[in-house]
Formats: sequence, structure tokens, C-alpha cells
Amino acid sequence: MDPQAFQSYPTEKKLFSRKNIIALLAVGILFLSVPFAVKLVQEQQELRSKASGGDVINFTGPGVECKGNECTTTEATINIELRAPAPTTAP
Repeated sequence: MDPQAFQSYPTEKKLFSRKNIIALLAVGILFLSVPFAVKLVQEQQELRSKASGGDVINFTGPGVECKGNECTTTEATINIELRAPAPTTAP
């Protein structure tokens, strides 16, 4: 038997080992991505609130009666008017 095979080597824990650096980078990316994701969600909510304004579809023509959000007709053909909301400039 080789006496060197049983020789123990001191194990040193390196602070800047490859595994530790990768783990620190991963944690750093996660911490930086959370505020970014929150900002994106807030912007999406603002866009949705701006988009829900005014009537964008109008039904007109002979025999069309609208009460509230419901329209009925007695004719086979009706006129439909689609309007896009006016563009706004981003702040």
C-alpha cells in the first residue's frame, strides 16, 4: 500500500471559488430583476386603464334600439361604426 494514499490534505473553503461566484451572480440577477418586473407590470396596468375609455363601437341604422350596453334590431342589416381611441403621447 502506498502511504501517500492515506495522507489527508487540508481542505480550504475559498470565498471566490467558481461555484460561489456563479451563485452570487445568480442571486444578484434575481434581486435586480424584481424591481424591473414590478415596473413593467405597473406600466401594463396604466395602458389598460387608458384603453378603456369611451364607446368604440356604435350600432346605427333603421330599427336599432340601444339601452345601456345592449342593442337590439328588427332589421336584417345594420350599420356598425368602429372608432379607435385618439393616440396619446407617452410621458
